[in-house]
Amino acid sequence: SETMELMKKSLEFNKKTKGIFDITIYPLMELWGFSNQNYKVPSMKEIKETLKNVGSDKIIFNADTGEISFKNKGTKIDFGGIGKGYITDELVKILTKEKVESAIINLGGNVFGFNKKPDNSLWNIAIRDPDESENYMAAIRLENSAVITSGGYERYFEENGKKYHHILDLKTGMPSESNLKSVSIVSKNGTLADTLSTSLFIMGEKKAIDFWKESGKDFEIILLTKDNRLLVSEGIKEQVVSDRYEIKVIN
Repeated sequence: SETMELMKKSLEFNKKTKGIFDITIYPLMELWGFSNQNYKVPSMKEIKETLKNVGSDKIIFNADTGEISFKNKGTKIDFGGIGKGYITDELVKILTKEKVESAIINLGGNVFGFNKKPDNSLWNIAIRDPDESENYMAAIRLENSAVITSGGYERYFEENGKKYHHILDLKTGMPSESNLKSVSIVSKNGTLADTLSTSLFIMGEKKAIDFWKESGKDFEIILLTKDNRLLVSEGIKEQVVSDRYEIKVIN
């Protein structure tokens, strides 16, 4: 049942992001070596061949029976871009059912502050600086919300002096080259936050802001651009602080 639910949600977010979020990315992850750490920069011919097996239109899913099949033999799915967010939401259900008063869920880059802290203050969640892992770019105070961050600094390898990160753009089959260093999504829905953090990173600053303006009722955004501008959506402007960057409010 969990796999069925993940598949349904994954296909929903694929439509919502116009194909940017896509669980059929796994053949590309394998090609680049991100699935087993045997990193390599593939040729454009290899990328082109692999892209033939990528795209949610290759999935045949029966929502009634849960049966999943693929139009292409080489198509594979990977729930890595949605799994932690989904697990977060399931954990929140358990905490609620068990009447837990206060908790913090930390799944590595995916943090959820459940209710308030034991002293009744808000949780204060730090967001890592992409350029300096020992420092924080900002912190946000919250309750009953997830803050989930994606960035090219999380998993990458270097070849001939160039960095190649794991957030791949399905249009090119290459690591995304947007003008963003880091994207954090703040939402009561962990699954939504998980899928959108990666998707908005690939979109880049302008499209990410437009996407938030068009469909941001359920989430807020924190963006750090490559030229070090920290952009925070209006709904959380009072909750975010930074010692390192000047905050610009998006409205």
